[in-house]
Amino acid sequence: QNENVSMPAIRTLCLVGCNLTDDNIIKDVCLGSILAHGNCTITAIDLRENYFGNETAWNLAESLVGNGTLITLNLTGIQLPVQVLRGQKGKKSLDLSGEVYDVDTIVIAGLIRDNMYLSSLVLGKNHIGKEGARVLGEALLENGTIESLSLTGLRLPIQVLRGEEGKGSLKLSGFLRDVDTIVIGTLLETNVYLTSLE
Repeated sequence: QNENVSMPAIRTLCLVGCNLTDDNIIKDVCLGSILAHGNCTITAIDLRENYFGNETAWNLAESLVGNGTLITLNLTGIQLPVQVLRGQKGKKSLDLSGEVYDVDTIVIAGLIRDNMYLSSLVLGKNHIGKEGARVLGEALLENGTIESLSLTGLRLPIQVLRGEEGKGSLKLSGFLRDVDTIVIGTLLETNVYLTSLE
């Protein structure tokens, strides 16, 4: 990437319903490269109603690590507050209940890894699958600040599941969905204290 290349002063990029696929977004539009460029001025992107998948989500998540200008990203219908997820706004809790899918979750996971402010994340009423739950669990292993996560209405005590509180037993009251168990399983990989989970 050449930092000397002039970037047009685009603030909002709306590509709703453009029939874009992973190849179009990554190779033709080069959206990841644009976002990673030091002179990027884009503050809002709307990519709803396209045909991209997890590959684009991974590309965007990686590109947003060094991007300080993007404020909102809409992949599937829910506005992702990029700066809040990254920790730029110092917000302690965030509720993104709604139409959250794996592509959204991959971007969320990429952004929360280094967030030193967020302590509570709610992703209720979602459509997160196994891939989204896995990457979310991995991001929570790296993030030492988030204390609780709610995917299905059940509050998961992240610090206990990571083993930070040294507890030997944990009782979770409520119905667990597959996404909950995948996140729990990922977090327990590093927990050397917990011997009983109900």
